[in-house]
Amino acid sequence: MPQISYIPQVKNNVILKINQEFDTLNVVQNFYNNYAKESGFATRAHSSKRNGDKEIVRKEYVCYKEGHSVHKKPCRK
Repeated sequence: MPQISYIPQVKNNVILKINQEFDTLNVVQNFYNNYAKESGFATRAHSSKRNGDKEIVRKEYVCYKEGHSVHKKPCRK
């Protein structure tokens, strides 16, 4: 089965540039949320990595549908 790729048609100002840097994690999150909105999906934080000083040095965002959440406690209805 051939792999199908989807390349969203979005405005140039929401396309990530090579070596693009951001000043804060909030700016990064806003950037990816804007890209996702223009592309027709939503994002969520997936994972992060901290250095020895407990500063976040890596944070990953994924499509909100990627993977699944495992509930630690059963949901009550």
